[in-house]
Amino acid sequence: MRIVSKILASCFCFLPLLGCGQTPSITCQISTVKSLYKIGETPAIAIQIKNSTDTTIQMVKVLDGSEAKWRYPHLYYEVFQIIGNKKRALKPNLHTRCGNMDGIGVNDFVEVRSGQGFDPLANQSEVYTRSISLFQWSFKKKGKYSIVFHYSTAEVELKKWMGDTNTLWFGMNNEVFSDKTEAYNHLISLFNRVPKVDLTSNELLVEFN
Repeated sequence: MRIVSKILASCFCFLPLLGCGQTPSITCQISTVKSLYKIGETPAIAIQIKNSTDTTIQMVKVLDGSEAKWRYPHLYYEVFQIIGNKKRALKPNLHTRCGNMDGIGVNDFVEVRSGQGFDPLANQSEVYTRSISLFQWSFKKKGKYSIVFHYSTAEVELKKWMGDTNTLWFGMNNEVFSDKTEAYNHLISLFNRVPKVDLTSNELLVEFN
């Protein structure tokens, strides 16, 4: 019989000055090395989430299922074709993916000091990063396109970040297994330093010919 220990800190944020939701102190900027591409190319986008607060925070890399909004953090692009004065939203090409999701670990958290930037796709599994890359959009027509990137950590419950691994951590009454308590407390200590924000990047304009 396992002895379980309930962890109460999982739904609290220890960054009250940042609040929950959008904040001008944490911003998202995307850029590209060139604005003119040829038909068939995929725009190369650089992502920087900047910490302009006066404290060190933790941010989370893209995870398995983030692009589908199955779990937090949510990471995804929006692409629009510009036709005259109007924008037409484009849908990514459908792709087959596994219905299961990996868990979350301490290596998925990144310390971001005041004034530093963070790329949620850097140093992460290619399986996860390719799932949200712009190769899913087919830029087949000449003209101008608008690209926007979204990153959201707006969920205070760690369970909604953990993928399909909840049964490995929790037993009866949603209590953490005793042999997992130390590891879970470590995750909680990192998670509590993640500001809960919804970020939308600048609009990036590219052209295809």
